[in-house]
Amino acid sequence: MSDSGERRDAHFRDAQAIANLGSWERDLTDDRVYWSAELKRLLDVPRDTPLTDERFLERVHPSDRAVVEENWSTLGEDGGFDIEHRLVTDDSDTRWVRQRATVQRDEDGTPGTAVGVVQDITERKQYERELEEHRRRFRTLFEQFPQPTVEIEYQSDEPIVRQVNSAFEETFGYSAEEIIGESLDSYIVPQDRQQRAREINDRVQSTGRLVSEEVTRRTNSGERHFILQNAVYNGGSKALGVYTDITDRREREIQLQKAQNVANLGYWSMDFRSGEVYWSEQICDIWGFADGTRSIDEDTYMEYVHPDDRDAVAKQWQAAKEGEPYDIEHRIVTDGGETKWVRANADFEFDNAGNPVSAIGIVQEITERKQRESRLETQAEAMEVSMEGIALLDETGEFIYMNQAHADVFGYDPEDLLGRTWRCLYDEAEIARFENTVFPEIEDAGKWRGEAVGQTRHETRVHHELTLSRLDDGKLICTNKDITERKQREWDLRRFRRAIEASAHSIYITDCNGTIEYVNPAFERTTGYSAEEAVGRTPAILRSEANDEELYEEMWDTILRGDTWHGELINTTKQGDRYVVNKTIAPVTDDSDETTHFVSVNKDVTEMRKQQDELYRLRQAIDKAHIPLTMTDPAKDDNPMVYINEAFTDLTGYSEAELLGENCRLLQGPDSDPETVADLRAAIDNEEQTTVELRNYRKDGTMFWSQVTVTPVYDTDGDLVRWLGTQRDITERKEREQHLQVLERVLRHNIRNDIHVIRGFAEAIQDATSGTIATHAESIRTKSDQLVDTANKQRMITEVLLERPVQDTFEINDLLQRVTQSVAEDYPDATIHVHCPDDITVVASSRIGQAVEELLVNAIQHNDTASPVVKTTVSRDDEHVSLEIADNGPAIPDMEQQVGTRGEKVDPLYHGSGLGLWLVYWIVTRSDGTVVFEENDPSGNRVKIELPRSR
Repeated sequence: MSDSGERRDAHFRDAQAIANLGSWERDLTDDRVYWSAELKRLLDVPRDTPLTDERFLERVHPSDRAVVEENWSTLGEDGGFDIEHRLVTDDSDTRWVRQRATVQRDEDGTPGTAVGVVQDITERKQYERELEEHRRRFRTLFEQFPQPTVEIEYQSDEPIVRQVNSAFEETFGYSAEEIIGESLDSYIVPQDRQQRAREINDRVQSTGRLVSEEVTRRTNSGERHFILQNAVYNGGSKALGVYTDITDRREREIQLQKAQNVANLGYWSMDFRSGEVYWSEQICDIWGFADGTRSIDEDTYMEYVHPDDRDAVAKQWQAAKEGEPYDIEHRIVTDGGETKWVRANADFEFDNAGNPVSAIGIVQEITERKQRESRLETQAEAMEVSMEGIALLDETGEFIYMNQAHADVFGYDPEDLLGRTWRCLYDEAEIARFENTVFPEIEDAGKWRGEAVGQTRHETRVHHELTLSRLDDGKLICTNKDITERKQREWDLRRFRRAIEASAHSIYITDCNGTIEYVNPAFERTTGYSAEEAVGRTPAILRSEANDEELYEEMWDTILRGDTWHGELINTTKQGDRYVVNKTIAPVTDDSDETTHFVSVNKDVTEMRKQQDELYRLRQAIDKAHIPLTMTDPAKDDNPMVYINEAFTDLTGYSEAELLGENCRLLQGPDSDPETVADLRAAIDNEEQTTVELRNYRKDGTMFWSQVTVTPVYDTDGDLVRWLGTQRDITERKEREQHLQVLERVLRHNIRNDIHVIRGFAEAIQDATSGTIATHAESIRTKSDQLVDTANKQRMITEVLLERPVQDTFEINDLLQRVTQSVAEDYPDATIHVHCPDDITVVASSRIGQAVEELLVNAIQHNDTASPVVKTTVSRDDEHVSLEIADNGPAIPDMEQQVGTRGEKVDPLYHGSGLGLWLVYWIVTRSDGTVVFEENDPSGNRVKIELPRSR
């Protein structure tokens, strides 16, 4: 063999090593086999170890062994084979190889020698798997993509449908069978939009992309939808169209590509000393060289490199000649003008001086991969810049991809969320909803669409619309968009609607011509017209003759100017009843500030007007009342008077102007009791109602006694807003009380002492004489005792009249038992019966026991039988307790029964000698009770006292 041939063989072996290419040669006549060193290396067999068929088959993967054996066994019959199978090394490393064999025959056609090549294609198989995964993912994404998607091919500028996804079928109402092969525009473009559609198609074909365009399309049912079309033109003939509902207005560009198998792997070698270059047949195919062209020099090679890549290739080649690695991807232009992408790498050998001696390399066409990468980059770019959020989650729920729009919804950057679970974006309740409801639905249907509430980085709530679709490998593709503002608008509208519906005011909305379009429930209640009766009519149905026509003209002039009108009207209900409304009419404008509607809010003030009239009448009554009244304002300094009536000015002698703004202490003077003033002040400080009697002074300096009552007045919130004061002139009463006090002292001391002296002399005369004189002395003594008793009762009556009435709560049975026991001890011959249920309580004067005792003693003392009998019976109803005392003695004279019934004056004909019944009358009266005298059956008296029952 010549030196040139040996070098070529050596180069061939080197190229095989670079290309992971082993070979074998089998003599079919004697079954001898030659195994190349590179093949042993591929099989992980030491170079010096003999290789046999059995040893080779041991390296073949068990699942592929039968196929390899079958092809070997039929090699002579079939003339060759080309199979791919796996090899397993001692380290259990599995690698893919492509084994090809051809049979060389003798002149008579007898198989002589078989030559085989084994090439390591592990990287290619891995790439093919990745490619297949991309294809499958593309198909899955295309089919399960939540937005309607269509693939078209332009034929004579007409967009012919090649495939559509299920979302397209669902949205437009056309099945794939109906529309595939047909013109897309003829199905979904309305007639009046055909010209616009042609312009869009022209732009797509000329520019390659329609980024965002609002268009009108129709569905199979004839409905017209505004949608946003994104289209990508591919290769000059095909395009993908993605349709998004215009309400979403989310821009999205879909780049879905089909990957293809990377093939045509070739090798080359170069001798820098001789300038000889060798190209394999595969490289010639890539370059498109004519048959037999196998060699090309460096300069010619550079002519085939794309002009835009020549500088980069030249720099890389020069660097490789200086010892740097050579691995570059670039474009070439074939003789036919076709542009291809290739990946070239090489290994250089250098002499001792560092000069390159030779180089061997591999060239692989990667045009389809580059095209796919370009499309994927375009798709990725479209996804990244899409206004709609897109994310991909793995089987565990962690984010493995996310565009910026998706992260923006939650206030993050994508890098913050990649590798984290979706649960970090939701609270416990929402997580539970997804796990219990959403994911089971995805498991059944493959996808889910709805609304969710997430949490932003700052823990604020964000409402978003979400679409989840499960891929075949278990991953989830997720699209979302922030609808927080939309939800807020919906909530605001719902709250506004609820406010109108719940409003107590009558509200209606009209168009610009005054035709009613809406009424709230309060309108129906107020006017008597139902919504069905009112809508479509005008507010004129409510007019009454009480309003002037000028009022309506002024109202319309105001609102047609765009201003708000406010005023009062008298309206008429459906039943003909009039009512007064406080009306506000405001125009409603659109985005261009044009009035579209009027809203009228009508507050029914009929009752308020009645109340105002009533308050006016009440004010008049208070102003003219005979009782002096004042109102003070505690919110102002020194609690000044803010209202006085005429009776107050008449009482005090001051004018209204002199009193307003002053404190009531203006009326106090030197003889005003400080303790009483202090008690009054304390009650005011404690917000307590109180009544005191106080010396006050008029403007002219004259003193008068005043019964002062102050009462706190509160508003509906319970806050003190006023003090109501009354002042009654009780000067005459105080003078009568002074007279009574003088009389009481006279009765207590003067008369009683004088009578005791008279009685003493009478007893002395009785003891010293007999006969008529002694009898007269006895009469004097008896009358003296009666006068003392009368004086005592008169004194008790005076005490009752002088003291302030005090009422307490009494358990009536206990009271009767205590009083009857005391009376029974003084009158042992009398019989007293008490019939009283337990737990009966009354509200009465603290002296009520004294009144009962007086009636019992009176019944016994005036009884003319040897054994007086008195019966006390108690009964009750819802409001009162009745105490009845009955005896069997002589009837009480009619004149005595007239106590309390003869007015304030007792005429000269009244000869009632018993003051005891008067004492009973005044005690019962101060208990807010009544006394009634009746005859008992068959004889005697019944005295009935009725007292208020305690609650």
